[in-house]
Amino acid sequence: MKVEYTMEDLFAFMDSRRPVKVTCTDGKAFSGMCWAYSDVFNMEEEGINEASIEVQDTMIFLHEIQRIEYAD
Repeated sequence: MKVEYTMEDLFAFMDSRRPVKVTCTDGKAFSGMCWAYSDVFNMEEEGINEASIEVQDTMIFLHEIQRIEYAD
């Protein structure tokens, strides 16, 4: 079951300063500290108008996220 996350959710995970596990819709999972990026930032930097979260040097956009949970 896919959970819908918002940009505010991504920033809340980052602000918690706790490691997360992000599971993507393709089944890949990434664990570690995260950094959130707004849709405005991504539009300017990547040309993609969507918020994202970065884990393990991997940028994961909202539409790719199946689930986020705390890893600790």
